[in-house]
Amino acid sequence: DLTDTWLPYGDLTSEQRRALLGILDDVGLGISAISLSRRSILDHNEADAAENLAYSYRSIDAAAEMGIHTLCLGLHQPLTAAQQAATWFWHEPGAADPDDPAVYAYAVE
Repeated sequence: DLTDTWLPYGDLTSEQRRALLGILDDVGLGISAISLSRRSILDHNEADAAENLAYSYRSIDAAAEMGIHTLCLGLHQPLTAAQQAATWFWHEPGAADPDDPAVYAYAVE
């Protein structure tokens, strides 16, 4: 399972994706899954949420092109300043999505 924190799969060109798969194949490796990290479609900033949704769709297309059958679309907000400053980010509270049935419905739509 590779995360997109070091390589944004949804933004790679087809040529870059083929090159990555070729390199991995040369060393006997493959990709079982891709996880999108901290790119929530429920981002509290509407513009970021829209870009995250577009990136999610690009990543779905990239995964399909690369023959990857599992893609994790996380709904985590970006790390807060306190989380970024902490030795272990999970020791600090993060942003929370509203407990709203409409938000839930949008997320699963």
